[in-house]
Amino acid sequence: MRKWLIGLSVVFIVGILVVLSFLLFPLMTTESKIDRIWGSLSKTRGQEDVIRSKLDVLALPETEEHARLIDETKRFLIENVPHYLGSRSLLEQEAATAGGIKRERIDEILAEVEIIRKAAEIYFIRGTNYYNLKQYDQALEEYYQALTIYPAYSAIYRAIAQLYDIRKQPEKCLSYLQIALEVNPKNYIVLYDLGTFYFWQRKYDDAINYYTQALGYNPKDALFNYAIGKSYQCKGHVGRAADYFQKYIEYDPNGSFAPSIKQYFAVNHIAIEEKPMNPATLLREKQYETLEKFLDGLLKKKEKNKEGYGLLAEAYDTLGTPPGIEKNYETWLTCFADWIKENPSSHFAQAGLGAFYLKYAWEARGSGWAVTITEQANMLFGERLLKARESFEKAYRLNESDPVVPAMQIKVAMGLGLDSEEVEKQFERAIRADATDISAYSSKLTYLMPKWHGSEEQMFQFARKTAAEAPRNSIACLILANAHWEMNARTEDKEYFKNPGVWKEVKAVYNQILEYYPQANGIQNWLALAAYLAGDYETAKQGFIRIGYDWTPECWGNLKYFEEVKTEVLKN
Repeated sequence: MRKWLIGLSVVFIVGILVVLSFLLFPLMTTESKIDRIWGSLSKTRGQEDVIRSKLDVLALPETEEHARLIDETKRFLIENVPHYLGSRSLLEQEAATAGGIKRERIDEILAEVEIIRKAAEIYFIRGTNYYNLKQYDQALEEYYQALTIYPAYSAIYRAIAQLYDIRKQPEKCLSYLQIALEVNPKNYIVLYDLGTFYFWQRKYDDAINYYTQALGYNPKDALFNYAIGKSYQCKGHVGRAADYFQKYIEYDPNGSFAPSIKQYFAVNHIAIEEKPMNPATLLREKQYETLEKFLDGLLKKKEKNKEGYGLLAEAYDTLGTPPGIEKNYETWLTCFADWIKENPSSHFAQAGLGAFYLKYAWEARGSGWAVTITEQANMLFGERLLKARESFEKAYRLNESDPVVPAMQIKVAMGLGLDSEEVEKQFERAIRADATDISAYSSKLTYLMPKWHGSEEQMFQFARKTAAEAPRNSIACLILANAHWEMNARTEDKEYFKNPGVWKEVKAVYNQILEYYPQANGIQNWLALAAYLAGDYETAKQGFIRIGYDWTPECWGNLKYFEEVKTEVLKN
């Protein structure tokens, strides 16, 4: 009965909001009314505690004494979540950690909130239709009606920004893009739009910053890579532009920008790095024989990239990730089934399938701490890891010379919480196959981290032993630097790298790798950052000179931070 009443109240709320929008603001322009809605929403900035304070009530037992309070709390949250910044995200996070009756009640609330959002979506779609017909005043009015129902709707603010862009009002366009991003900081389409806004303003550093953030949500998006490359081209940075243009060609070889990129390469005498052997493409197109020969070549030659990482590990990573933004895991699983059916004795097919299930498992789990994982997600995580383990074991029995397969088994052991004996068995298998490949060293280091199944002492004991005994031309010693970065993150000590012993070890590791792989730009970036944090500005300065504009998002996060640190270092 109470659920029915709550549902009825949602419909009543929506109707009242629409009517009030006409009665309270009849003489205001639509633009002013939208500004007023955002003004009210912006006042909730930083007020998550208002929502959070109600959540404990949802854990109370279902008794006559508590019934009224629980219903009032539900109604409050249903009415207010659409009107508070970050509140829906807060409820979703709470649902991920809650259990039992509290989880059920939050799910009920989110379901009712979704009904309100869909009511707003009706007006949003109508507005979009008017926009497509170039009837912009009517579009704006529909967007306003949508916002009266659900003010915290990021996509609507983006749509309003597009409308102002059409009307040649750049300041308002920028304002609403920034609002859309504040309402949903993870909206990578808005990040791309902001990059494009600054690109046309010829503020290329700002454009690159936003494009790079968007790329972080989908690194293989061809358009995002093109946008960054074009920004660097406009800055006159030919080499950096070429890097991103090359990625565009790799991810969308027949895309609309491919001809202009090839012309740009020809004018600047840059050879296009053709990558016909993209393993995901070969698998999708069922070119199994070609795929097998390609992977076999990587295995036998033990090839490494310019950073020292094994190309076979890269290939498995590509195979394990469903292509495209939508990442259709079920469709990709069918591709592996077809490959195995065609060649059941292929160890590469089983290894690729294992890599797929490993990725699929983490997709279910998510990247948060264990306490944030729901019961269902944890169940799927375990089931998929067991399937990955089975596939890896089949692959190993078919071919014991592949070092990446047991390295990935260590990741499975980590996820399943298997004992150190299993980890040592897989580590020894990997080292016997190829002691120069870093994959097993990295996997074991992660297993030994305090946040997983080890301790600080175990982690550093293994990392230091590896660094001392690592074979020549191997980047296995890198795990010692990675162990220090892990401790830096765990302690949140801004002075961590200023410890003389820490900096001495990290600097020695990076310099050793650069001796083997002088073109390792990623290592050069990490060395420059570590040197800056250690207060060794001379080493950092030399690093920045070598890096030039070839900064890496994995190291710096965004262009702004890179430029800030670089400017500070070069001034001293």
